[in-house]
Amino acid sequence: WGECQVWCDKKFDKEYLVTWIREKKFLDACGIRYKFVKIIDGITTFKYEKTSYLFECVSLFYKQFQHNIEENK
Repeated sequence: WGECQVWCDKKFDKEYLVTWIREKKFLDACGIRYKFVKIIDGITTFKYEKTSYLFECVSLFYKQFQHNIEENK
């Protein structure tokens, strides 16, 4: 529990935040719907419940860009 004292005292955002519409559309295609929308400093932000499936989809989304980055090194 020693480690928990460090992490448990910190504020933890229970939702995953998306501002990039391309990422939001990808999550839509995965069947994941946002819980609510906020406008923060004029930027529309979509908030999602953090689940293992959400992070699987986010990983797939960003892997497509990693491939392009590695090709251009």
